[in-house]
Amino acid sequence: MFHRNRCRRGNAFLIIIGILAIIFVMATFFIKGTVEEKHQTERSQRVVQTQCLAEAALERAMGVLARRLNDPREWEKPDSLANRIRRPLPRSSPTSGAEAQGGLGANDLLNLGEAGEQPMVLRKEDLQGDNGRELDEMVAFMAGPGATYEVEVTATLNRAFRIGPGPSVGGEDYKVPGVQIPWNCHPGVTEFLDNKGFVALTLALPENINWLGFSIPLEFAGVPVFDIDIIDVLQKFASLTNFQGMSEILNYVSIHRLLARLFPSVYPYKITFDKNIFPSVGPKFGSINLPGDLDPDKFCEKFGYLEVQSKATITFPDRRAVTKAVVATKEFKCVDVEPVAPLYSFFIANFHDEILIFNDIGGNLFINNFAGLSAIKTAVPAGAEEKREFPGLVRINGTARMPVNVGFIGNPFSPSLDAEDSFFHKLARSAEWLLMLDVGLSKTLASKELYTSFKAEWAQYTTGRTNVPEASMGSAAGGTVSNNTNLGGADAPPANAGPADPEAAQNPNRMVEILRGFAQRMNIVPPTSFGVTIFELPLHLMAEHIPYVNDPFGKWEWPMMGVGFRLFRLPVPTPSSTVTHLFGSAAMFPTMTREIEGFVLKQYRQWNLAVLSWPPAPIPVGKQIPIPWPPGLILPFPLPLWHTHDIANKYQYNLPPLQLPTADGSYDTTVHVYDPKILENGPPNLYSIEQYAKKATYYYPTAEDFYRDLPNRLVKENGKDCLKLNGITFIVDSVALPPPGSATLYVTGRGAIVTGGNVIIRGNLEDPYSDEEERRPETPRTVFSLIARAGGLIYDLRGPPYARIEGSVYTDKGIAVPQNKGLKIVGNWVTNAFSKSFASGDIMVVYTAYKTRSSLCSVHPRTGVYDPERYVVTLSPAWESWRTL
Repeated sequence: MFHRNRCRRGNAFLIIIGILAIIFVMATFFIKGTVEEKHQTERSQRVVQTQCLAEAALERAMGVLARRLNDPREWEKPDSLANRIRRPLPRSSPTSGAEAQGGLGANDLLNLGEAGEQPMVLRKEDLQGDNGRELDEMVAFMAGPGATYEVEVTATLNRAFRIGPGPSVGGEDYKVPGVQIPWNCHPGVTEFLDNKGFVALTLALPENINWLGFSIPLEFAGVPVFDIDIIDVLQKFASLTNFQGMSEILNYVSIHRLLARLFPSVYPYKITFDKNIFPSVGPKFGSINLPGDLDPDKFCEKFGYLEVQSKATITFPDRRAVTKAVVATKEFKCVDVEPVAPLYSFFIANFHDEILIFNDIGGNLFINNFAGLSAIKTAVPAGAEEKREFPGLVRINGTARMPVNVGFIGNPFSPSLDAEDSFFHKLARSAEWLLMLDVGLSKTLASKELYTSFKAEWAQYTTGRTNVPEASMGSAAGGTVSNNTNLGGADAPPANAGPADPEAAQNPNRMVEILRGFAQRMNIVPPTSFGVTIFELPLHLMAEHIPYVNDPFGKWEWPMMGVGFRLFRLPVPTPSSTVTHLFGSAAMFPTMTREIEGFVLKQYRQWNLAVLSWPPAPIPVGKQIPIPWPPGLILPFPLPLWHTHDIANKYQYNLPPLQLPTADGSYDTTVHVYDPKILENGPPNLYSIEQYAKKATYYYPTAEDFYRDLPNRLVKENGKDCLKLNGITFIVDSVALPPPGSATLYVTGRGAIVTGGNVIIRGNLEDPYSDEEERRPETPRTVFSLIARAGGLIYDLRGPPYARIEGSVYTDKGIAVPQNKGLKIVGNWVTNAFSKSFASGDIMVVYTAYKTRSSLCSVHPRTGVYDPERYVVTLSPAWESWRTL
């Protein structure tokens, strides 16, 4: 019994031991699993932390990269990515048709060459952030204070494509002027851009105009026999008597020499632009070689992909190290933001070669080719050299003759253009006396309504002959198309030029004859004696055909007294309206070359007045004297007689000192005609609508999408909320600016808003700085373009009385302004079609050079395309691919 109980107790002990053994084994396995799980969790945590560091470094690298890609200091480093992305790259092969994008045209694959070999490397010191230790703090927070780390991000050009044109311009047949082909630039302007300097204006008298010059006429029976020139007599007397001092005295009889001696600081009066003010493009690109001229098969503008790798290693306090890498692909775009035709105040491409109407319809159009004399005469302060101002040019393409009326006085009731506009400003704005003043008046033609005096020839400054594709002609404004006008050769006037002035053709440089007796012959103040006899009146019909016979109606010739009043020919001042003023307000803003490029003639009415007495006064017989002469005799009744004719000649000043000089010192009276069928005559830097769409940094299908995203793109600049320009903003349909609810949209940065439809103007588009602030060295420049690539600009009828756009404006279909509205463009206006009937209100363009160019170098017709400042590089917000290693 006792033995049986003892056996039972032994079995229980063994069971307990077994259970304890099982529990111990289970505990051992549990503890081991817990430890291993802890190590696994810790390792996973460390891997995740290291991966987070690699990803953080990658994202930070994109921020650093975005800043450096547009930093001018980086362009000078040949090994920098900013330099390599902007380099002109050739096509990979002539037939490499690369990627068509939904009917937008093919994009050629480019050969990266050296640009794709060397990666850009960023290390942790480059990625620390604003306080210089953000990554340190991040690693210390994740891994503890004892951890150390290394991180490195490399970025390499993977692929690049040329942004090709699309079907809207005929595909590959379309070459961008100024980018792939040269554009027709005036040779004087080209020499100026080549650092040879330029004299924009010289006011001086010829040396042989003497203040003491007079002669004694000798007559016989009222017929002039000969004159005795007093200066000539004195010179001969000094020569006979060997009086040396007489030569010195007579030297200052010349008004030119006397004024130059007395007032050397102001006479001769010149507006000159210095030599060697345009820096070279080469140093901006470091030591790489750039083409010396346009190469149509090398492209600076491109899009492509960057391959970016971020590698991070963290060594934790227990000396264990973890390494992770992230490899990703990011799309970039290197886009040209140079405004269209930056050297031009006003450019009409007129690809349909229409006869453009500048008179009798619409409102007034003023083209101020610079922002005032102080803007171009005053030296820029140190540090603001890029803000130098030069007068703009005016180009009007077309092979048909296009007259532009010249106004005598303005319309004081025309629309206001800004808050400071006034009655007297408007009255004086259209008073273009400078264009009509002429001391060498043309002969009166009794049998002709219009007197024309000019010679026209083709403008052929470049050797290129690229036909404009039919698809790229854009919109037509309406009107008769004249594609077959025969302009003749360089030495022959065109068939439709009209009769030329024979005297002007034989002696085009009649400075002495023209300026002699300048004050007495000016055609504004009537002469002291202007009566005619009844016997002189028949000479009016013979003056053109019989030598030495003067036209009695030529004794008092007035310039034009109004515009458009063809049925009311009265010699009284009438306000001008519906007039185009290509030399700006009061003809005070000529172009740099003092001529208009194109088949443009200025036209004005010449009054020819004679006053006859009736009955004829007895002394002298038949002369009309407007006072009793002699006293007691019958007072003659003044009988005014007049006739008018219209004069049309080259759109420039009549006074030779103000005209365009040529290389031999004479004055250029040739009208240079630009054929719009030749693409070299098109506006520089005008890309196709597909190219603008493909290179857009921001792409909006509708205007509403743009309005919704606008708050995300606003930045503070000079205390104002501004749209940050960053490359191209493309809006597919029409857009109203400023957005609804705003009176002014401020813009800053560099870029363009491009629309596929119309732009409706409801207020102002402005830089956040005033005109005075903008010219200071410390003020950042804004380069803004508003491009209605397939539409026009429409001033909303519900908009304010006047609006202001600061920047470059391009329209395909022109500008429409309602009656009693005024639009001022502070920049330039380039358009394809032009219809003045759309603009019942007034338009003024105030050319501001530094608003229409990326840099001084960017405007050169041969090398400007290689200026790195023309290009803005942007990175896509999304990643094309992402892989963790």
